[in-house]
Amino acid sequence: MALTHDQIYADLESQLTEYLVANNMRKTAERFAILDLICQQKRAFTAEQLHELIHQNYPISLATIYNSMGLFEKCGIVRKLGHAIGTQKIYYERAKRRGVHMQLICTNCGRKQDFFDKNIVETVGVHRFNNFNAANFSLYVYGQCKYCHKQKIK
Repeated sequence: MALTHDQIYADLESQLTEYLVANNMRKTAERFAILDLICQQKRAFTAEQLHELIHQNYPISLATIYNSMGLFEKCGIVRKLGHAIGTQKIYYERAKRRGVHMQLICTNCGRKQDFFDKNIVETVGVHRFNNFNAANFSLYVYGQCKYCHKQKIK
C-alpha cells in the first residue's frame, strides 16, 4: 500500500526536525514549505522546478531552494541523481521514495523515464560486494527513446 502525502510528510518532517535540533539550526517556515512540496513530487525534480511551483504561493528565492536542497541531502531527505544529459541541471528525488532509482535516458533529446525491475533489485540486493554494504543504488540506461527512434526510421 502506497503511503499518503500526509504520512510521507510526517515522517520527513520528523527527520528534518531532529536534524535541525541536533545541529542547532533554525526551523524556518521556508524549509518546511519546500519539504511539503518535495513530498508531493512523484518523479525526479530540479531546484528550478521546485522554485517555479512554490514561488506561485510563497516568496522563496532560488538561492533558498538550493540551500535547502543541500541541507535535505545532508539529512537524508533527498538524494542527488548523477546524470545530466544535454543539461547542466541537477536532479533530485526523495531518498525514501524507493531504495533504488532506475531510469531510461535518451541521449538524443534528454527525455527521462523511470522504470522498476524486480529482478534487477533482487540481483543487486543479494550480491555480496567486497567489504561494502550497499544501502541503495541507481541504474541509468542510456539510449534512444521511442520518439527519437521513430524519427530516424522515417
